[in-house]
Amino acid sequence: MKKVVTGSLVLGAVMGGLAVVQMPQHAQAATYQVKKLMGFRHPTSYDAKSAKSGYLWNKSHTKRLHNLKNYPKTTWYATAKYSMKSVRNSGTYLKVTNGTGKAEGYVWTGYLKKGVNPANPNGTLTDPFGAAMSTYNVDDNLNKQLLDLFPGTIPDEPL
Repeated sequence: MKKVVTGSLVLGAVMGGLAVVQMPQHAQAATYQVKKLMGFRHPTSYDAKSAKSGYLWNKSHTKRLHNLKNYPKTTWYATAKYSMKSVRNSGTYLKVTNGTGKAEGYVWTGYLKKGVNPANPNGTLTDPFGAAMSTYNVDDNLNKQLLDLFPGTIPDEPL
């Protein structure tokens, strides 16, 4: 009887040790992998659907880079659309950047909607690619100082 109990305990310890040794391999597989890339011809404007949290991630989806709620007046510009998959989840993500290029990352498409952010009070312009750009950071005082350097010039409002 003691041999059966001792043998069961030894067998249980060996099996438990094998399970512990194999665990780190499963943790590695939690990163996302790109399954399909769908690029855009020109950058496309997007706006956050709500003021709630939505994260911009790195490409492997292992590190949060930015939170959309911290950018309430930002228009995001998508340059590519990715179908990404991990062991348990999959989704469609956009590679986005803000107008200054300082914040960029991969965001789930469910957090964004096409269009320019309406929170920008001065309207929009278009960038060289034809995508809408925010005029929120345009400094009118600087424009007036520049016009004063060239007497007789007429300001072009749409420009």
